[in-house]
Amino acid sequence: MPIPTDDATPLDWLLFEQAGVLTFRQAVAHLGVGAVRHRVATNRWRRPRSVYS
Repeated sequence: MPIPTDDATPLDWLLFEQAGVLTFRQAVAHLGVGAVRHRVATNRWRRPRSVYS
């Protein structure tokens, strides 16, 4: 991911800092439940069952 620009949103920075991965709670805090569910339902976002690093 490229470094966000000066006018980037807090969500852009969070995605950058976390390699494009968010928890459900983080996503909801920035977008709302409906927007997060819509992104998952339309396959814009994926919801992995387990994440390991």
